[in-house]
This record gives sequence, C-alpha cells and structure tokens, in this order.
Amino acid sequence: MKKVDAAVVGAGMGGLAAAAVLAAGGRSVLVCEGSGELGGCAGSFRRSGYLFSAGATYGMGFEPGGLFQRLYRELGLPLPPLHPQSVIMDVHLPDRTVRYYQQKEAWFREIRRVFPAKAQSIIDFYEEVFGFSFLLEQIAVHRPVLPPRTFGDAARLLRMVDPRLLKRAPLLLQSLGQRLRRYGIEREEAFVHFLNGQLIDSVQTTADECPVVLAYTALNVFHRGAYYIDGGLSRIALDLTEAVRSSDGEVRLRTPITGLRKSAGAEGGWELRTRRGEIIHAHQVVLGNSLHSFHGLLDEAERHGGPGFLSQEEEEARPAWSAFTLYMGCPADKVFPPVAADAADQAGAPPVLYHQFIRSYGAPLAETNQFLLSISRPGDDLRAPAGHAALTASTHTAPDPWWSLGREAYERRKQEYADSILEGADRVFPGFSDSLDVVLPGTPVTFERYTQRSRGKVGGYIPQGPLDLLRMSSAYSGVPGVYLCGDTVYPGAGTLGSAMSGWIAAERMLR
Repeated sequence: MKKVDAAVVGAGMGGLAAAAVLAAGGRSVLVCEGSGELGGCAGSFRRSGYLFSAGATYGMGFEPGGLFQRLYRELGLPLPPLHPQSVIMDVHLPDRTVRYYQQKEAWFREIRRVFPAKAQSIIDFYEEVFGFSFLLEQIAVHRPVLPPRTFGDAARLLRMVDPRLLKRAPLLLQSLGQRLRRYGIEREEAFVHFLNGQLIDSVQTTADECPVVLAYTALNVFHRGAYYIDGGLSRIALDLTEAVRSSDGEVRLRTPITGLRKSAGAEGGWELRTRRGEIIHAHQVVLGNSLHSFHGLLDEAERHGGPGFLSQEEEEARPAWSAFTLYMGCPADKVFPPVAADAADQAGAPPVLYHQFIRSYGAPLAETNQFLLSISRPGDDLRAPAGHAALTASTHTAPDPWWSLGREAYERRKQEYADSILEGADRVFPGFSDSLDVVLPGTPVTFERYTQRSRGKVGGYIPQGPLDLLRMSSAYSGVPGVYLCGDTVYPGAGTLGSAMSGWIAAERMLR
C-alpha cells in the first residue's frame, strides 16, 4: 500500500498548485490524474502536428505581484516564456468591433470611439471598477478562506480589510447590473453586450446576476496584465509538476480514483482506490477534480459532514455550463493580421491573438451566439508547424441536452454548432473555413471522457445574484481531512482562480 501525507485527486491547475505548495512545505505528496494529460480544462493535446489548448483562455497573473508571479517565486521556479499583450482581444459585436486594450488610457480612448454617446459615464464606471478592485486585491494577496468557516478564518479576514473598503461595503451586496444603473449605462445595448461577453467568459454569468466582487475582479484582471505563454497554459501545469517532483513528490497520469473512504487502521487518515484496485493511504486529501464529482468518490458512509459540507442534492441543484469547442489548424496568413478595429492603429502592432464574437443582440450569450477564439502566436513552434496557427474556439452550452440525444441527433447537433462557429469566423477572416486542414469538435460528452468531470461541466457554478459569493464552497469540504480546490470553490472559475484555490487549500493543510 502506498502511504503519503497528502493525496491530490486531479492534476488540473488547482490540484497541481496545492501539490506543489504541499511538497515545498515538506509533505510527501502523490497526485493522481485520471487522464493522460496535465492541466485539466487548461491542458493541451497534440493532433496532426498541432498542439491544441483545451480551452480558449489567456495567461494572467504573471504581472509583478500577480498570483502566478508570487507562486513561481515561492516555489523557486523560473517564469515561463511570456509575451505581454497590449490588445487583450478584438470583440466583434453585430454592428462594430471593439479593440479591448490592456492599458487603461488606451482603453478609455477606445471607449470614446466605440461608445461615444455614454463614453464619460462608462469611463467613470471603469474608474470605480479599478479603484474597488485595488482594495479587493489587498485581501486576495493574503489568500483568505471565503466564505470563512472558522472563527480563526473570520478573524484573519477582518485583519486583511482596508478601512477604505468598509466605506464601500454596500457595493458588496449589489449586482453589477445595479452599478450599471447607478451610472445610467444599463440601456447602452452594445456596451452591455460587450460587458456581458467578458463576464460570461470569466464568471459564467451576466451583469444582472453577477455579484460586484466577482464582476469587478474579473473586469480588472486583464488590465493588470495579459500574456501569451509559448506552448499554451499547459506550460504552467508542466512547471508545477516539475516543482512537485523536485520536492520528491509523485504525479501519476492515467490513474483515476474511483473511491474514497476513512481508513479503518489505527493511524487514521483516508484510503483512495484506483481503477486498477490499488489502495493509497493518505493522512489528508485534496480533491481538485471539481465538486461535480465529489459525491461519486465518497463511500456511502462518508456522504455527510459538518459546516460547509455540500450535499449531493444541493450540488446537483447548482447550475453550471459546459462547453462546445472547435480545435482547428490553418495557414497563419488566414488569421494574421486580423481585421483592424481602427484604421488609425499603428502599423507593425503585434497581432491580436484573441477574438470574441457576439453575433446577435437578441439571443443569449451561449450556444454559438457568443464564442471566444484563441490563436497561437506566430513563431510559437511548440503549437503549430511553421507558417501555420493552432486555434481553439469555445462557446458556452447547457450540458444536459447533449446527453439526451441519440447518435444521429448528437452528430447532427455537433455539426450544426461547428458550422455556426465557422460561419461567424468567416465574417472576420474571409475564406477561413475553407483554409482549415484540421477541424476537431468537442462536446460535453468529450469533456467528461477526457477530464473525468461529471456531465462535462466546466467553469464552475453560474452565480445567481449579488449574495452568491456567500454560497460558494470554500477549501473546507466539511469532511475532516478532505480539502477542496478547483473552479467549483472560491475564488471560482479560470486558471487563476483554480490555482489560487489550490494554494489556499495547501496552506490550510500545512497549518
């Protein structure tokens, strides 16, 4: 029987961050990943000469003081090859293209160009976003447990709070939609759709349902720093894996965990069962494979807990998205340079690597009406053959309908979604769809198969109102000795949020 101090289930960003911090802290660590790839939903896979990113996502948190910059420094890791992006993305609305700049002054100039009627009110709104987010960052840098589950965590949280934040406490009880109404910009159709496009990709919901804390954090993070990482975000997973192994930890691929129960031995702890029947004994366990799969791992006798425990019924009642993805390869000249948002853009500006498409103002921002397209950087020979580009397109989709279809209807729906995305891309990149030499679709069924996530749910839970932050799960599972991380616990979705959740869980375990 393998015995370790800490077993980590899942080699996504949360699980690997937890494992690396635990191993650096002197704990013996074993990470068990069910698939053959590192990184979970931020991983990558190779097909037909291309290295595809599983999701169409950005590199964030590497700016001075950013979460990954601090984590790499604490682990003694050199930073990966980073390419700062002055343009976050081009957002293609039905009637205009918005060039979303990283630098604040350039972004404010663009606001005046594309939203002239309410430009000053929108700028005032963003000034509030940046000011309030600065105060929130002073808390986040200490990695608090939220919501606090113990008196100690609550006391530590209060010591972190800047008095200036207390003066703005009413904002903590509001939705973003309420703040838009405060500035008189809630009826600016194009701007609200631009804003909702950013929110749906980062926090899984739109302004009226999004808590201000989550919304302002998400809207501010790009302006802190946006980076392209050579080789994709899976490079972070490789670096964290190296940190685990350099501290004598172990990371196993193709080792799915099928059960978790309390050890009957005198030493206590937990027993984890692998699909091959191996038993692993661990004093503590980190579950980084999402709360969607939490109850399926626990033996029947363990499916109850103390404060913070989320019952299976409660978990299943929480709404969540899945994704439809399209992985593509094409000659680079079909996507570079992209259509300019402003003819006055300077010649020689770096190519725009991320594009968001919102095709209609009259439909929800899901099911291909909104999708994000990421493109590998010219010169990134890890991702694509010379003269070519690897692309990932992703749209939110409700998971359940995909599972109720027969084979013929499933294949037809998959083709319809692929055709819809290609049609949207063709409007910006003429002839794009005809130039593709690789087209690989992914559905919720695909995501469950390769990420081991129940029903293919990805991205965390969908917030449902301004107080939703109080209903989030924390690092404490409610089961003694079992901790949680990943996109379904605080601080939520995304590579940055998942890694932070793993760091929080590890720090609690080391105390």
